[in-house]
Amino acid sequence: MADDKFFYKKADFITLGDLMLDLEHEIACEGRDVSQFMIKDVAPLAKATKDEISFFSNIKYKEDLKSTDAGVIILEEANLPLAPEKAIKILSSNPYLLYAKVVARLYPDQKFNHHISASAIIDASANIGENCYIGHGVIIEAGAQIGEGCYISAHAFIGKGVIIGKNTVVKHNCTLEFCYIGDNCLLHPGVRIGQDGFGFANNGQGLIKVKQLGRVVIGNYVEIGANSCIDRGALDDTIIGDGTKIDNLVQIGHNVTMGRSCIIVAQVGIAGSTKIGDGVVLGGQVGVSGHISIGSGAMLAAKSGVVKDVEPKAIMGGLPAVPIRQWHRQNAILRDMAARKETEKD
Repeated sequence: MADDKFFYKKADFITLGDLMLDLEHEIACEGRDVSQFMIKDVAPLAKATKDEISFFSNIKYKEDLKSTDAGVIILEEANLPLAPEKAIKILSSNPYLLYAKVVARLYPDQKFNHHISASAIIDASANIGENCYIGHGVIIEAGAQIGEGCYISAHAFIGKGVIIGKNTVVKHNCTLEFCYIGDNCLLHPGVRIGQDGFGFANNGQGLIKVKQLGRVVIGNYVEIGANSCIDRGALDDTIIGDGTKIDNLVQIGHNVTMGRSCIIVAQVGIAGSTKIGDGVVLGGQVGVSGHISIGSGAMLAAKSGVVKDVEPKAIMGGLPAVPIRQWHRQNAILRDMAARKETEKD
């Protein structure tokens, strides 16, 4: 279903047997040999045709599953009764994960040409690794180091002394200063890393800027969404752990330390010196006060306001954030009170 004329390049047709073999996944289909079934493309359940593959992992789409024309459906065994009899079913304990692997196989990453644009401005003391692409208008300042296999898109700015690891992609119009970036990272357009932290001292007559002398240190396999900002530390570093995924329009303040494999959804704001453990999930528009700790595995519902420490593996919501069941009870009580007030008016 993707536009593969300009935006995406799809691999050739592949048999279901070869596809599952590539993904090291067995075909669980009784009574018939479907290994030679030809897969043309992926598509959502509601739009899929008989030569396309789709998946089901959210009960909200059960009606789409019942009526789909998809030739192949990836789903959990418990949901088999909902699927059309004519479709080929691929059983998986994690259908979305298997779908992700299918998409990656059908739409492989495009290889880029190793090239340095004539319009790029690269200081003589910068070190550019082998097999890199440096796009139009890129500026790379003194002492910067770009690892081998990196892709630096048009008009990116790489400041003095910045280090970028191997196979990292920096999309257009990114600004990187006072930072070290790991291997295999992906920075989407407009990312700003290493700018001043928001630090001021009051002398009784006005605000005096406090110089920010730290760095931003980003681990390996980190993804940072478009127009997100990560401030450098005041004295210590701002740290983002390996495998963390940050959505668009996120603000991370100075001296924040974030663990491995966190998920930070769009429009989150994290104030300075907050400590975040491994595997933390912050829903959209969560606000986090400074100088607090969020334990590993904690989850915060969208629009929550975090004003005190959060225990590991806690699930919380609301403003101020409280345990999720308490938040639901509070909402139910307020709803009932409002309903009674409306009844009294009538």
